[in-house]
Amino acid sequence: MNLLYLTLTNIERKEFAGANKKIEGQIKAFKNHGVKTYKIAIKNFGLYAFYDNKEKLLKKSHFKNKFEIIERRFLYYKHVIKFIEKQDIKVVYIRYPLFDLFFINFVKVCKNRGLKILLELPTFPYDKELSGIRLFVDKFFRRFLYKYVDYIVTYSKHETIFGIRTIKIENGIDVESIKVSKQAKESNTLDLIGVAYVNKWHGYDRVITGVAEYYKKNPRKEVVFHIVGNGPELENLKVLTKKLNLEKYVKFYGFKSGDELDKILDNCDIGIGSLGMHRIGLEKGFTLKLREYCAKGIPFIYGYFDKDFEDFKYSLRVPNDDSPIDIEKIINFYETIKNENYVEKMRKYAIEKLSWNTKIKPVIEKIKG
Repeated sequence: MNLLYLTLTNIERKEFAGANKKIEGQIKAFKNHGVKTYKIAIKNFGLYAFYDNKEKLLKKSHFKNKFEIIERRFLYYKHVIKFIEKQDIKVVYIRYPLFDLFFINFVKVCKNRGLKILLELPTFPYDKELSGIRLFVDKFFRRFLYKYVDYIVTYSKHETIFGIRTIKIENGIDVESIKVSKQAKESNTLDLIGVAYVNKWHGYDRVITGVAEYYKKNPRKEVVFHIVGNGPELENLKVLTKKLNLEKYVKFYGFKSGDELDKILDNCDIGIGSLGMHRIGLEKGFTLKLREYCAKGIPFIYGYFDKDFEDFKYSLRVPNDDSPIDIEKIINFYETIKNENYVEKMRKYAIEKLSWNTKIKPVIEKIKG
């Protein structure tokens, strides 16, 4: 069976690095379950197909103004249809792209050709992530999805979304692609780390204000917060850090990946997950970052319900609100586990419970059913 994984995000853009890792993990899992999988994505504004360890340019564009961007979406979907016909694709798995006229026409054509269509919504509800004309267009065209989409793949608990049956899954990871932490640290400092394309829902401001509160008292040890990544919220965090005179205790690195990122992680004790999910109306989540921390062997904190970590010894759940993070609680949490071989135990848990090979099974059942 041939499956096309379609994502119209630019895989070269740094802010999509996390999403791209997730996509590659899913594709690898599809293949491990015997599904021949192709990927189509945007790379440097060209439309590329990736399969059989090679990439093929389907359409190159240099569109710049808004009208040309609209034309690009039309042309991209047109070339996707040609690829589907040529490769005898039977299933199309689409990562949410923004619903518009071109998308509805695309899924209509796929449905008329007898294809099975699965649509993944990485976040639901997601309206608070959109605004203005994008939200208006999306709301208008999502009304027609039920005619053409067979299943919506969701990380929520909804039985139906937009009148379409759901397949409920949880976020997974490609454990093999994640290096185990070397625990290279030598200092006695408690080092916290957040790695993200920083948005308001990451809630890193709560850690910064928590650090400020901690140092107002009699701190029993030095605590440093390392922030790795770019993003729309980054400048606000830098302003907050300067305002609170915390330049010594909050460090900014910009975007890092590969060995550079691993080196920073190896010198940190606690990973910081999303602490502001309430800001986009969410109480539950299955974020990728927590699973990466677990596979790497770094204990972590987070601020929402995640079934995989509800009773997990090496994680600490904090309130899902805007209150400053209690740094003393984090220190106490780390003190209770620091002498255990938690790296090995966390890695084992990730292999057994968090891999995409396990998490993707509900989708495989529907594809092959």
